[in-house]
Amino acid sequence: YANKNIWSKGIKGKVKKYIRKRALFGLMILLFFIVLSIISLMMVRKKILDNIQLMGEEVSEHLLIKENGKIENYDMFVRTASIWLDDQIKKNRTEKELREWMKNYTDYINQELNTKKVEVYAAINKKIIGATYWEGNETFDVDKAEWYNLAILANGNVIYTDIYRDVRTGEIGFTVAKKINEKNDILAVDIYLDELSEKEEISELPVGSSYYLCDVKGNIIYSIHENKNSEAEIKVYIQKVLEEILEGKHDVADSFTIDMQGKKKEFIIHCLKMDGYLYLLYLIVLF
Repeated sequence: YANKNIWSKGIKGKVKKYIRKRALFGLMILLFFIVLSIISLMMVRKKILDNIQLMGEEVSEHLLIKENGKIENYDMFVRTASIWLDDQIKKNRTEKELREWMKNYTDYINQELNTKKVEVYAAINKKIIGATYWEGNETFDVDKAEWYNLAILANGNVIYTDIYRDVRTGEIGFTVAKKINEKNDILAVDIYLDELSEKEEISELPVGSSYYLCDVKGNIIYSIHENKNSEAEIKVYIQKVLEEILEGKHDVADSFTIDMQGKKKEFIIHCLKMDGYLYLLYLIVLF
């Protein structure tokens, strides 16, 4: 009987030991699959982020080509008009004839670029002559105008001013200008921001993404987003993001920033520079 109890205890001990081994083995298998699942999810997430980054680069480069094409068109029109206007001046055209020529050239630009509010004018002998009449142009001091001074310093190269609010129209835009002769006569074209980009051109953006076109100072030229903050708050935020980009903080796909609500946001961001003048920021918020 004693031997039987010893044998029974031995069997029970072996069974318990077997069960413990099986349980341990099962737990190890479970842990293995959990770790494998986590690694797989991380790999899938990284792949998704990489794919979105690639998509962001492709879309932003495509948009950049469109925006750059518009700027290059204005550049070309200014260069061409400078040659023609200098020829008109050399032919001693009257102020009325010069205004008429500018009006015709303005209509030509609007037709070719499908715009409506582009304004062409010139400082000839430091006097403003434009396609349309400027109230107070008789007393306008061109020496204090940014576009005039930049064009003089550029000595024949096309210049772009920073963004500003036009005191005459109240609209936001910038000026493209060029010196046209050695007498320091300057041709200028005002471009308003709502003429630069059109919403239908941004329809290819992924749902939930944001689009910002900024100058080198972070001033927003054009944007499409669902943000409810004020323009001033959005400007500060975009300038902060631009600084982070220049510091190299978003060179990896899984970069993040802090949004305007103070929350950590992971997103894809792509930055392109256009002729040293415009930045294209492409943001896709993920979380």
